[in-house]
Amino acid sequence: AAEKAAEKAAAEAAWAAGAAERAAQRAAEEKEAARHAEELLAEVEAEKRAKGKKGKKKKKKSGGGEADNAAPGPSATAALAPPTPPPAPSPPPADAAAIAAADE
Repeated sequence: AAEKAAEKAAAEAAWAAGAAERAAQRAAEEKEAARHAEELLAEVEAEKRAKGKKGKKKKKKSGGGEADNAAPGPSATAALAPPTPPPAPSPPPADAAAIAAADE
């Protein structure tokens, strides 16, 4: 009976170690996925900024004269909505020990 109990305890310890390892692996994969998502988001934001800058050069007014120096109208950028702030970073993944404890 003592041998069976020892075997069971060893099996449970091995399973717990495996669970902790799986949890650590899962946490590492989540961290990598989050990093990848941040890179993609940064790339998209950079593309948006690049597109936004195209075609915004001031056109040179043709024909000189005093009329060109009249008070300018409202700025074209004043009508644009302010840029939205980036989304808040997601909370860090729970530590592997807490995940392993929850698996038991």
